[in-house]
Amino acid sequence: MLSWLDSWWGRRSQRPCRICQSTSTRSFARGERSYVRCLDCEAITLDASRQQYDALNPTYDPGPLSGLEEPEALRRYLAVEDKKAFLRPLLEGVASPCKVLDVGCGAGGYLLAAQELGCEACGIEPSEDHSTLGRKLGLSIRPGYFSEGVFPEASFDVILLSHVIEHIYSPRPFIEALIKVLRPGGKLVVVTPNSASVVAALSGKWWVMLKPVDHVSMLSENSYRAMKLEGFGTVEFSQSEYPWESAASLASAGRDAVRGLLSHSPTRGATTGMEPKVNRASSSGLPWQSVWSRARGVLKLIGLPIHQLAVAQGRQACLIMTLTRAS
Repeated sequence: MLSWLDSWWGRRSQRPCRICQSTSTRSFARGERSYVRCLDCEAITLDASRQQYDALNPTYDPGPLSGLEEPEALRRYLAVEDKKAFLRPLLEGVASPCKVLDVGCGAGGYLLAAQELGCEACGIEPSEDHSTLGRKLGLSIRPGYFSEGVFPEASFDVILLSHVIEHIYSPRPFIEALIKVLRPGGKLVVVTPNSASVVAALSGKWWVMLKPVDHVSMLSENSYRAMKLEGFGTVEFSQSEYPWESAASLASAGRDAVRGLLSHSPTRGATTGMEPKVNRASSSGLPWQSVWSRARGVLKLIGLPIHQLAVAQGRQACLIMTLTRAS
């Protein structure tokens, strides 16, 4: 039993945590990749050198977005109204015109939302496929990766980093570089999967957020505290989770666990894990959304107890860190 648990959550090790340098850690493997789970700051990091990280060279497939041609179809797929609801509280008290930067902006959903709320918005995105789609909407998107010196210092009121920090090998220096281009009193908002969430704990090494090869720095509130960011300004945390999210994530983790077991079975052989790519989107609309809507209703019912536990314990799936730069 202990061996199975060690396989699921990791064996005790002294591999240093890349976030807080603690050696109170567990190590586990998922396929050919190895990870370090920190028992102090609760981060989960890819156990790889900087050179190995630089060699990952991931690609980002826009998926159904690539089949959307009409601006309104793109707008619906990018959930612009939901993003406007997220941005509104962040923009309260910010002088007009508010300048917003979205780092890793994808096709520009937050940029479009910010523009519709009266802001000047620009983004930076390494995927040419995604940025090209955003430019169809007339958005200002610079191709490439963010680094120090790309933008002038103290030039933005709000900087968004939505599901990007988990791709960064050294999060603290990256955050420091972002703070430099933030105006005094401005806000840096970092949205990321929560490595201390209930669903991450239950999923163990099969947590769905460890599936992308370049998810190398999975963080928790304690991970950010270990970075000692308070010297730059006020740091606040909030969390969120869709009611159906835990059930969907655990179902995916269970599927991948079974595939992992079968891949080591001498009688069944390895599974490829490859699935046919079907472009289900079209410029005329998204007919599969009604199917997904019904599926979410079922998942919400199944996952309700776990969702309620996550809310009660403050360990929901999505973590939001907001740093307001000192004046």
